[in-house]
Amino acid sequence: MFRAGLEHENWLFFGIGISIMALSGLVSLIAFIRDRLVIKGLKKDLIVARQNFKEDSQKIRINLNKVEINSPLRTDALPEDGYNYLESDAMENLEKLSTFILKIYYSNQELDYPIKTKRDAATLSMLFSNQKETFLYMGRTDSTIVYLDLEFLG
Repeated sequence: MFRAGLEHENWLFFGIGISIMALSGLVSLIAFIRDRLVIKGLKKDLIVARQNFKEDSQKIRINLNKVEINSPLRTDALPEDGYNYLESDAMENLEKLSTFILKIYYSNQELDYPIKTKRDAATLSMLFSNQKETFLYMGRTDSTIVYLDLEFLG
């Protein structure tokens, strides 16, 4: 049998191949960990910004039994701006989200408030009934900036 090269060259190429695979795996692992840390940082920033908004806003008590839950819309039916993404839902597969328009009544006024969630209308209604009330936070200088506290939905 004729061999081109020395017997040790096979081990050399094998070692180089394993080293390249290990290096690419390490780079992938570092990128994955970095991305996870960035996501955690963004979530923490969101929580801090939300808390600051709550502290600086007008706080309005909302009776959840009087909130109307309108039929779900397609997720692409309305623009992305202004939606209240529930944190646990936002991290899941976005294709499974339904958009609901909540009609909120407060101080002889009404507000259409869009949310995206994985839950259906019956489940939302039951959870609203159990919670009974929550708060709507409205910007003091700009009343178009609002946040409905739905953190109890998880």
